Amino acid sequence: MSEQRLSTLDAIRWLGCLQLALMPIVSLADRIELFNIAGLSIRPVDVLFVLACLTLAAYILMLGKIPKTLPLFLYVLALYALLSLTSFAFLVGYDVDWATFSRFIETMLWGGLALTFIKSMQDLKDFTNNLAIAGSAIGIYSLYLYVTVPGLHQIAGFISYAGGEGLKYQASYNEIGAVHALACILLLHNIVAPDPREEKRNLRPVYSVTLLAFNLIGLALTQSRSAMLAFFATALILSLVLVKRSATEGRRTKRAAVLLILVMSIAITLSYFISQDLTINRFTESFTQGTVARSSIEGRFDLWIRSLNMWLSDPVAFLFGFGNNTFHQLLNATTSDSFFLDHGVSDGLLGLIILLALIVGPVLKIQRMERYSRLVRIALLVTCIALIVSLTGNVLVDPFYGGLTFTILYGALSVAMHYRTTGAAG
Repeated sequence: MSEQRLSTLDAIRWLGCLQLALMPIVSLADRIELFNIAGLSIRPVDVLFVLACLTLAAYILMLGKIPKTLPLFLYVLALYALLSLTSFAFLVGYDVDWATFSRFIETMLWGGLALTFIKSMQDLKDFTNNLAIAGSAIGIYSLYLYVTVPGLHQIAGFISYAGGEGLKYQASYNEIGAVHALACILLLHNIVAPDPREEKRNLRPVYSVTLLAFNLIGLALTQSRSAMLAFFATALILSLVLVKRSATEGRRTKRAAVLLILVMSIAITLSYFISQDLTINRFTESFTQGTVARSSIEGRFDLWIRSLNMWLSDPVAFLFGFGNNTFHQLLNATTSDSFFLDHGVSDGLLGLIILLALIVGPVLKIQRMERYSRLVRIALLVTCIALIVSLTGNVLVDPFYGGLTFTILYGALSVAMHYRTTGAAG
């Protein structure tokens, strides 16, 4: 390949990395609807996605072939789409909301873009740094509303808030909470276990701590119980991983585990005091009969039971699902408040297995490469957050949080594969 062609490929890849890095920032404008196509609301991040896909097409044309990291991902995603199309064509009563389905496919395709363009730890850090900044922007505005607007009980920055005069569109607080939880755990990982080989490129500790503080405040103010549980459970997993490493790597890792426990204690204390001043304390009132917070839990249990009964009612539907449109009509709700039940009943067991393979696959594949412990930890933390928040919400389908998750998972996998090919250490 000529030097000029290699230079052009590098320039196209750089543009693709830039577009990916901008995704967390552009997603802040997700509540702005630019226009509507067949029921599909087109937002600024959708425009960025199309531009990134055009960049991918240009990269493939210049390379003269599809990058070897991409085909397996596309085959699995195509299998998921083909399963829904086949079921729609041949199963009686199977109906799909194609606008919602297309949105979820787009969300997962961010992972394919990451597989192509992200090739180094710095590329991945550019993305995660912007995630932390985007989360902090929401957290800062949430703090402003908390101080200036009385009577609120859930706050997601300039995106949505409840209890006072909200915006035109009410966001999923679990989605924004999940974004904060994801930013918090990655910042915490960078603080307690910085990469010594990348000291010049790491965020300075004071910046990381500041961004962590704003994201923790934002997380507490969303009062998303699932996101809070995901953060603390994943932080505990990280501390166990670090303690295990301390047996072989000595004092530095042990200090990191102690620091992690200290930060978790501060986060719990901060969450407690912030929630005390909100109109409804969803954390403590979850255990009190007759409260709004308790009622929401009981309503969720009812949705889960009805969804599970529906899923088990028909052997064919158990394997292939009812389709998301039929499921929501039968349930008389827009969601079962669980990613696993939503897609189990909509897509069947076969569809759910494919989705779980797409979510869990990257961390398992990186782990098999053995050498890339830092990338394994990053992928493990992101996967744990995703699986835990998915227990009590369908937030992975949302383009903001879902797009972030798939980009980081497949970005980490791409870096590991690139490092293995070049012989670099990860």
